[in-house]
Amino acid sequence: MKKQLTIIIISALLILCSYISKAQEYEYVPFPDSGAIWSEIYFPPVLGEEEPSLERFALSGEDTIINSLSYKKLYLFYDTVFNINTATYFGGIREDSMKRVYFKSDTTLHDFKPDNYHHREIILYDFWLNIGDTIGYLIDSLDYNWGWSMNLIVQEIDTIQIGNSLRKLYHFENYTWVKWIEGIGNNRGLLFTSGDLPFNGIYGDLICFKQNDEILYFNDNYNECMPLISGIPINKNESFQIKVFPNPSAQNINISFPSNETGRISIYKADGEKIFETYINYTKELEINLTGINKGLYLLVFKNVDNNIFSSKLIIN
Repeated sequence: MKKQLTIIIISALLILCSYISKAQEYEYVPFPDSGAIWSEIYFPPVLGEEEPSLERFALSGEDTIINSLSYKKLYLFYDTVFNINTATYFGGIREDSMKRVYFKSDTTLHDFKPDNYHHREIILYDFWLNIGDTIGYLIDSLDYNWGWSMNLIVQEIDTIQIGNSLRKLYHFENYTWVKWIEGIGNNRGLLFTSGDLPFNGIYGDLICFKQNDEILYFNDNYNECMPLISGIPINKNESFQIKVFPNPSAQNINISFPSNETGRISIYKADGEKIFETYINYTKELEINLTGINKGLYLLVFKNVDNNIFSSKLIIN
């Protein structure tokens, strides 16, 4: 009897071990084609327009045909909830049988997202790449016949657990801040520089990724998946400028004013929460200690007694 019980227990353990082993086996996760939302923050590369923009992209599952190719419709929206009736159609995304993900712009809606003017199909991701492989990265302007290119070289590929599946995580030489996540995209944003994308921002962050209302990726530099920066003043006088350096910074920042100033300096998280505030009186230079503030993207705002406002991104690394 004991022998039979022992055999039963061993058999059960072997079945359980086999089940666990199979559950952990890697299997390619395709790029989403519906129910997917990317929430991200973005800074446009325009002097004097450095306030962050919180943007969302969504794939609803709808099909669209562009130049005889079938894509899934990509929408751009700014609210905390995706509503197809208020969102704006932005273009299409498709994945081929070789695990390459393509984007095709079909609008002139956004000045600094990929190939807004030329409407080429571009490769967003190539999940067929192996260590040492390269993917071209091109900045160009067909209107003025200039451009330059470089290569993203795959340095390392990890396998990480996301939800119930193992996914590949791609690292690149000389671009340690850029990572590709299989089935999700770029940690700097869905349409951030990848493949032959034009440069589309001084800085970007993927805050979170949701599929079928389940959060599969969350950047812990933020405390909300779908934050909204609201109630923060923006520049009223473009000629009123101050210098903030070094930026990015890990410990201290220096602020230099064009003349002695009196006013208030505030630092906000991306969701609008104020985490720092100090008042200055007839000061031309100031140093702020950032010790204790988590890494991430913030907004620094200075308002003087004349109600002039200066705001700038602040990156803490």
